Amino acid sequence: MKFERLRSIRPTVKAPEATDGGSDTQPLSTTQKLTQVAIKAQQRVITSFERGHFFPREASRLGKVLNNPESILDIGSGKGYFGDALQAAMPDTRVVSTDVGNDHQGGTPFVVASGDALPFADKTFDASTIFYVLHHFDHPEDALREAKRVSKRIIVHEDSYRNRWQKKWYELHVNSYQLNSPKSGTSVRTDEEWHELFDREGLEVTEKRRVRKVGYPVTRYEYQLEPKTVFEKE
Repeated sequence: MKFERLRSIRPTVKAPEATDGGSDTQPLSTTQKLTQVAIKAQQRVITSFERGHFFPREASRLGKVLNNPESILDIGSGKGYFGDALQAAMPDTRVVSTDVGNDHQGGTPFVVASGDALPFADKTFDASTIFYVLHHFDHPEDALREAKRVSKRIIVHEDSYRNRWQKKWYELHVNSYQLNSPKSGTSVRTDEEWHELFDREGLEVTEKRRVRKVGYPVTRYEYQLEPKTVFEKE
């Protein structure tokens, strides 16, 4: 059966342990230490809200949008909380989580992999979800191509900015999470620029929805994407 191999995946696949090669990083200043403490506190509040309210609400809604698909891949899954919400909302759907870092704490099967190099065959999944992940890539088009390759539909949630102040806040927010990722990118974009990227990668925005989330001074959208239909000339 199509998913027999995936069923054999253990809930967590450990990444190789890093070797101790020493470090030449400079000691943090008091201001930098206080900034890190504030960022971690913010992240704990955000995680609590997402896990208890935002993720379950969005997963329930996606169950209706996707009509309870057979399989979903959650790309850039972080701790795996959204994958758990998807599984709870769609108990008959096969949910697999994947992330470049091994910080998975959820109950869904998990594979350590970067979103721009997914270890799955073409069209393995009915849908993939990419929630606030593309902005962490230097080249988000690579992650979109992989999602397009392994799934039939893509649901993207992304931030966008409308002025210089929002862009600065957006970059600060993204960079605070890069501390936990080997990726160095901060591909912050406007809504128009996200549309242009999707179009270049042969993806059509079939539905777009404003996502309102308490405490975020930037605009967030959901983009439902499908590969563009190509008609051959007679």
